[in-house]
Amino acid sequence: MTEPPARPNARAGAATTEIWLIELEPLSRLLADAEWRASSDLTLIEAAVTQAAPSQAAGLPGRRWAARIALRVLLAHWAGIEMASSPFAIGPGGKPALPSGLPPFFSLSHSDKRALVAFSPRAEIGIDIEAPRSPRLAPNRRQQIIAAGIAMAGGQPLPGDTLDRQMLQAWVRLEAIAKCDGCGMGRLLGRIGIFGGGGAPSAPAIDRGPDVLDISLDQGFVAALAGPVSQWDGHVRVFPASLADIERLAGQHPAGRHLGADQRMG
Repeated sequence: MTEPPARPNARAGAATTEIWLIELEPLSRLLADAEWRASSDLTLIEAAVTQAAPSQAAGLPGRRWAARIALRVLLAHWAGIEMASSPFAIGPGGKPALPSGLPPFFSLSHSDKRALVAFSPRAEIGIDIEAPRSPRLAPNRRQQIIAAGIAMAGGQPLPGDTLDRQMLQAWVRLEAIAKCDGCGMGRLLGRIGIFGGGGAPSAPAIDRGPDVLDISLDQGFVAALAGPVSQWDGHVRVFPASLADIERLAGQHPAGRHLGADQRMG
């Protein structure tokens, strides 16, 4: 299910989608240490995150702040420190992207003590994660979401032996699709009739949208990936737990590893 971060290689070049799991509690504690600010590259990343979300940088780093640091470290790994420390372009639905629409395309989601980041060098991508919980929804709304989660995944059944788990899996499918499309969850739910609609949506009435794939995680977490799912190698990579490994990851960007000249041209 998971593997430690590997050094960049030419295994699939620009064709591989990656998913990274971040454990936010230990990362938050690590980032609270003053040693974090001793690295020039990581200082650039911290400055970019602080500028984008100054309220989250106040006091000790929290989970959201840590997730954003991890995202930009991984962007440095993919595209170099200059790209990773640049301001994001924000789409109409609130989706962040690199300036001028350059790859890699990425998506971040966090829930409770964990976050997931997905990267694609070729196409828009969306990812979502949810911690185990019991959603407080009316029975008809729950059934609408379950029906939509199945329909928009091409009829794929929902894993899980409880309604709570099935509902959460349906929800992360829809969130991943909304993030991939860049429309936002509210607009997606309105479009398929869950907000402002009557009965439960039927499969033929729903535009399926991008491909979606359930991701297997432990500790009761559920997740889904939307977009170029066939280009994912099936491994969830684990974000480093030490400052030295984070610095090493941020610095591992051989020229052209993921961004070939044809892709930079868009």
